[in-house]
Amino acid sequence: MAAKAHPDVPAGVKVIGVIAMAIGLVQIVGGLLMIIFNGDVEGYSSSGAVVFGIITLLVGAIYVWAGRGLLNDDPAALVFCLFVSALKIAYDVIWLIVLGLDGIGVGTLIALIINIIVFAVLWRARGAFGLDEGAGAGGAGAPGGAAPA
Repeated sequence: MAAKAHPDVPAGVKVIGVIAMAIGLVQIVGGLLMIIFNGDVEGYSSSGAVVFGIITLLVGAIYVWAGRGLLNDDPAALVFCLFVSALKIAYDVIWLIVLGLDGIGVGTLIALIINIIVFAVLWRARGAFGLDEGAGAGGAGAPGGAAPA
């Protein structure tokens, strides 16, 4: 049976899902390469390269799961991505406060801006995933368009 298309997933969420899957696939390949070539990884012992390769594989698998979930209208994937984005925003803000822009360069500032955009896109899309409590009568959050009594 063919996979069900989800035209109600907003385009921005689809883009984030595809990017997440691409990042996950790159991490999976990188993790595999670290495990296979563990004796040749500069800066790591053989066992350290294997451990870091396994962790990289797991993180890559999580990215692929989250990306597929976003593309397939999975509310759990949306909540997970919102949570991770919010944590990353908080982390970047704390580093900016502690070290200032001069202490960390503009990389963290750019990452912060990107994470705010990702969070905003995902937050706005929560209605398409059935998570918008404020949808009211007939809105995206009301099953079957039922109005409250």
